Amino acid sequence: MEFKVLCPEYVKEFNCLGNSCKYNCCREWRMDVSNKEYEYYNALPSGEFKERIMENLVKTKTGYCWKCSETTGVCGLLNKDNLCEVYINLSPEEMPYICRAYPRRISLIKGDIEVALDLSCIEAVKLLFSHKEDLNFILTDFDLIEIEGKIKCEHIMENKENNQDFYLYNHYEDLNSFCVKVLKYKKLPLDVRFMILGLFIQQIDSQPESIDLIIKEYEKEILNGGFDNIKNECSFKDVFVKQLKLSVNIVIIILQKYKAIVNNNFKIKKLLGDYLEQLRNFIDDYSAKTVESNFKIALEKYNQYMATNNYIIENYIVNEIFTRKFPFDLKSGYNSYINLIAHYLIIKSSLLVSFYHYKDDIKLDNIIDNIMLLHRLIIRGYGIENSIIEKQAINYLEKNNSLDLISLFELILE
Repeated sequence: MEFKVLCPEYVKEFNCLGNSCKYNCCREWRMDVSNKEYEYYNALPSGEFKERIMENLVKTKTGYCWKCSETTGVCGLLNKDNLCEVYINLSPEEMPYICRAYPRRISLIKGDIEVALDLSCIEAVKLLFSHKEDLNFILTDFDLIEIEGKIKCEHIMENKENNQDFYLYNHYEDLNSFCVKVLKYKKLPLDVRFMILGLFIQQIDSQPESIDLIIKEYEKEILNGGFDNIKNECSFKDVFVKQLKLSVNIVIIILQKYKAIVNNNFKIKKLLGDYLEQLRNFIDDYSAKTVESNFKIALEKYNQYMATNNYIIENYIVNEIFTRKFPFDLKSGYNSYINLIAHYLIIKSSLLVSFYHYKDDIKLDNIIDNIMLLHRLIIRGYGIENSIIEKQAINYLEKNNSLDLISLFELILE
């Protein structure tokens, strides 16, 4: 059934690549089947295909999931041509909800429906980076799956008791729209835009009754060049060393997580390709001096590339602001800002690994693969709640007394 939804423009362009997808989603992770879906399959007429379905359903704590091959990681219902047997023998509508809905992420925000795409899907990342112009949002008709007359929403932000009279809830649309506008303001460098965002969020937390006025003041200041010299007005110290230490810490976490994933599920090794080797070449068992040298090279190549391709990170962060409903957070707007900066630093640190590996030969496809793998194997499942790797990055910042605004500015400084 069609509904009016708000979504990034590229979402409307999405079409599953099916068996031509380089990173097929019908493999190497758990694909859930609900109890009701299980009952439906169990009630199918007896026959060879029903037997095959039932043989490939595994009981879990919350329902069932499709069984994947222990040698290839492929879903048991995927045929030799990488096509779904449920789709072929029954119909698209009779596939489990997760198989029909992925990679779409549906949210109900104050009565309005929003749709984004999960960046663990390679085609979603390609679409996000396929346009060099601004990432825009549209209100459009969208075909959504209903289950018993209801839309299954991943995020629900409604006027429940804990949101009543809460400034981040009541002013969410204006705040989110303004934050997107700031990140899109290309006349200023990206790090300055992040800084403006931090100052703005800090002020609305301290003056929630004046949000409308603060937005107008910031809009005026930005247009009048009031933030043009913000970097010169701040007192920054040991920026390179702090950025180096944080990135190294994040890359070590990523490497450890990928190693653990491969140890627990060797089939993932094929999915990772040479990225595990990229991580090892960047950080593994090297002296501090070598790691520092690697970081310098990677940072130089990253900055050179992004100088002419800054739409990549800009559109990624704008998409992130939409997806995570920034700056909504039941703790504070500043807590949401910390999570956003931590996420940005994780993405940047992961990309530095690929920039060190490919140097001047880096291609957009290498960046797309890097981001997709990070989302698919480590980040997937985050939303308004920050992911485990974000928590680890934030814990590192907290231990190093780096959660104040100036410290965060030092880490995003270009």
